[in-house]
Amino acid sequence: MLKNKLIQVRLNDSQFNQIIEKAESKNQSVSEYAREILLHPVINIVDEKSESDPKIPVFQRPEFIKVVIWIYSKKDGLNNDNSIDEANLYESLIDSFIMDLEPKYLDYFFIVKKGLSKIIKEYSPLYGVKYGFNKSYDNTYFDYAAFEKMILNDLM
Repeated sequence: MLKNKLIQVRLNDSQFNQIIEKAESKNQSVSEYAREILLHPVINIVDEKSESDPKIPVFQRPEFIKVVIWIYSKKDGLNNDNSIDEANLYESLIDSFIMDLEPKYLDYFFIVKKGLSKIIKEYSPLYGVKYGFNKSYDNTYFDYAAFEKMILNDLM
């Protein structure tokens, strides 16, 4: 007959409360949560990175930075190596942080998201993917200068 083995770990009050909160948020006991962390650490690391962490400002999140760089790469419309997979990827990246953005940024990302949704919906391999959020579209366009000014003002 196998006996269960005991592992003890010392935690300060703050660490212990954090473990309790995380276990409760997953509807697990503290022991179940600790076993999950110990036995499946890679899964937990990935889960933690994919969750929106309110402590990390949106501007510092890799997915936000990646989307902003990508948006600027489309500014002149010269990049012709676009794919539907790219459109899907950037739509999902925007979805991952849009709810954490300040309201003043929402219009900019909704313009891009609207353009991406249109591309995905109307995609045809014959015509490929052409991004139009940087041009006038339904009387809206991505104002690069205003967006850049807003980000720089918030960073400084």
